[in-house]
Amino acid sequence: MAVLAMEQYGYYLADKTDVKCTHDIYAEGFGARIFLPYTFLKKNDELPHSWDVTSDTIAAWVAQKLHSRLIKATDVDGIYIDGKLETELSAASLIGKDTCVDKELPHFLIKNKMNCEIVNGNCPGRLVRSFKNKVIGTVIKG
Repeated sequence: MAVLAMEQYGYYLADKTDVKCTHDIYAEGFGARIFLPYTFLKKNDELPHSWDVTSDTIAAWVAQKLHSRLIKATDVDGIYIDGKLETELSAASLIGKDTCVDKELPHFLIKNKMNCEIVNGNCPGRLVRSFKNKVIGTVIKG
């Protein structure tokens, strides 16, 4: 049901932005697409079925399949530990901690030797800088 809710939100975003939707992460063409995850995940059932898996781990899984970077644009500046914004930390150090990423993501990053960049999407300049490998936020090392 949660994945279906993500899909419905994708349709909402498409309606508000005129960006095309796709059910296939391997869809050809150029430009932005909104990934509707339900059908693809149903056919490629590789992630744990748990409330610990949210769009964070699904995005990491897609990035891993596409051999892409993982950038999470969110509404916070990054990960805070004891009130301090961390610019870089290990995925292992996040296991068991409540942060802005889901509980499964650190395990997925470690298993797949991936990194995740957390960037405040409310600050468009930060997202653009992240695309240029100049992250203002937190880098989680897997």
